[in-house]
Amino acid sequence: RACEIVATVCDAVGAIHAAGIANGGVSADHIIETPDRLVLLASVCADRGPLMAPPCSPVADVTALGRLLYFLLTGDNSEINLSTTLVSELRQVRPDVSSPLVAVLINALSIDSQRRYPSAVELGRAIRAAASDRLGPIEWTIGVIATALVALMLLWYAFATI
Repeated sequence: RACEIVATVCDAVGAIHAAGIANGGVSADHIIETPDRLVLLASVCADRGPLMAPPCSPVADVTALGRLLYFLLTGDNSEINLSTTLVSELRQVRPDVSSPLVAVLINALSIDSQRRYPSAVELGRAIRAAASDRLGPIEWTIGVIATALVALMLLWYAFATI
């Protein structure tokens, strides 16, 4: 479920970025899941101007999405050591996490800009690809519909506040 949630939030953040806004508030504290499993992002950066410098920037948002995925998988919200320790700690807590998903996390949290995902949408695609063998067709369809609804709501919100 963690992959579905974060991939949905990636799409929502990608829609926000497409509107020229950085989110700046991606964390577990700002994610709401409704009883019918609709995932909502409940925070957008207070400055609605052009894309800002960190920590309210698309790059910071993508890193925060990686941290969110790590937290949802492990329950650990502390600063993440971006080394091989990440892999061994993740494997100890969640031995069921696939190698492709571990690779996604390592790239999302990398300090090397060449390894990081260039956008929230690309990170969401990578998460879905890494988790694709675990999602059934019904869950995938629900996720796509929920993602589209969240993206539309966020775009509406972004343009309504301009």
